[in-house]
Amino acid sequence: MRLDHAWIAAHIPHQGLMCLLEEVLAHSPEEIVCRASSHRSKLNPLRCAGRLHALCAIEYAAQAAAVYGALYDAPAASAAAFGMLASVRDVALELTRLDELGEDLIISVRNGGPIRISGCLNSPSAAARGCWSAVAGP
Repeated sequence: MRLDHAWIAAHIPHQGLMCLLEEVLAHSPEEIVCRASSHRSKLNPLRCAGRLHALCAIEYAAQAAAVYGALYDAPAASAAAFGMLASVRDVALELTRLDELGEDLIISVRNGGPIRISGCLNSPSAAARGCWSAVAGP
């Protein structure tokens, strides 16, 4: 079964434009990896003055964690559970804006471990200049 945007929207509380993730690329009990392209959308609800600050990457990671919870923590028949992000520590950002990235965001969340969000600035190669990642530790 493909875990696309429709599946994600049906399993997390975020709806409409606020459901930021496009699809789940891979998942296991240890980690989930998601893809997002909504950071490029002019309609992204997190934009302020037409810009999407890099700190918004935290919301992308939180949504990936919610998808992980829907897959591994929730009973199969339950509706999307409401949750809150209580704190964020040790965030290191290597850029200031997400909306300038031409590539999709790849969001990786490890169970009990660090959260990694990465992308490239108009580059098809992960080794090219302009690639970045943000890591939040436990």
